[in-house]
Amino acid sequence: MPKSPEKLSGLFAFLGAVCACLCYFSSCLKCPGFGRGISFSGFAMPKAAPTPCRHRGCRVLVRDGKGFCKEHLRESRREVDQRRGSAASRGYDGRWAKARATFLRERPLCECPDCKGRGLLTLAEVVDHIKPHRLKDALDSGDVEAIRRAQALFWDTANWMPMAKRCHDKKTAAEDGGFGNRKRTTG
Repeated sequence: MPKSPEKLSGLFAFLGAVCACLCYFSSCLKCPGFGRGISFSGFAMPKAAPTPCRHRGCRVLVRDGKGFCKEHLRESRREVDQRRGSAASRGYDGRWAKARATFLRERPLCECPDCKGRGLLTLAEVVDHIKPHRLKDALDSGDVEAIRRAQALFWDTANWMPMAKRCHDKKTAAEDGGFGNRKRTTG
């Protein structure tokens, strides 16, 4: 007697869960599709096992790869934003917005080495400071000479490069230690 579609989909879900545990990274011939993120009858296989939230004392299980539950992710981002300071405190005020807009009108394409080297015509959305100015650090230190040097570097248009946001994010992550990269020291 043939099984109903509901029973079969439940059976596929059970077998898929068992198979995912046994052969997630292999190409098991008995369960084509399972272990590759393909779903049968609306049952998608999970990509990774849930892990506890990284916040001390929190036992909420998370699957999104960010490491924190929703509540603690918001809290973590808030703490990072407080340490980083506002855009205005880092020098990005109304004067910068006007200078940036003018610069991007004059040079609308990404000029990063990757796009230029591959001959890509990508719209620039960000003005990058080629050599980091570290204006906020200079302002926090109170050293008048360091502030003067940082402001000069901040406003030096020869130190500006139009970039696509994707390219700028990759460069910033490499310099500042994001995405598992080590923080580069500038001399």
